[in-house]
Amino acid sequence: MSPAAAGPLAGRVALVSGARAASAGPSPRASPAPGRRWRWPRRSREELERVAAGIAAAGGRALAVRCDVARDADPPRAVAETVAQLGRLDVLVNNAGRRLPRAARGAHLEQWDGAFAVNLRGVFLMTRAALPELRRAGGGHVVNIASVAGSWQPDCRRTTPPSSGSWASRKRSCSSYATTASR
Repeated sequence: MSPAAAGPLAGRVALVSGARAASAGPSPRASPAPGRRWRWPRRSREELERVAAGIAAAGGRALAVRCDVARDADPPRAVAETVAQLGRLDVLVNNAGRRLPRAARGAHLEQWDGAFAVNLRGVFLMTRAALPELRRAGGGHVVNIASVAGSWQPDCRRTTPPSSGSWASRKRSCSSYATTASR
């Protein structure tokens, strides 16, 4: 397959957090063209191996690394392992996310803090760890997966149910961080 046919990610290395969540949306499995290499940090080694095997079966290359994006030491280690095994890092996709098991008003403080740790702190830690390698690779790209629930739209009361209030606030924070971090 020619580089043009393989798309803009041909020959690039992408690190994607939240491997299990990626099964619900666009992912390397959707188009694992030859030349694309993917790194999927996730806390469960078994989940990662299943995702990597599916990508390999479709002709792509994927490596699995265990990573809790909310832990200070894990994102730098995931980035370092990616570069050590694949030689570079061109794209970071902050896809990891956690929902509260109930509406925010009924959530325990530990659940609230845990959700923000993954959905916002994790984005910060992964981005901070990846930026030096992205710059070394010639610029790179950071993609933060957010949600329309976090947008500032006039009719958000109709589009965001009360049970999703904490989700919306975390995703709006993620979008705001992306805007300021890109400057």
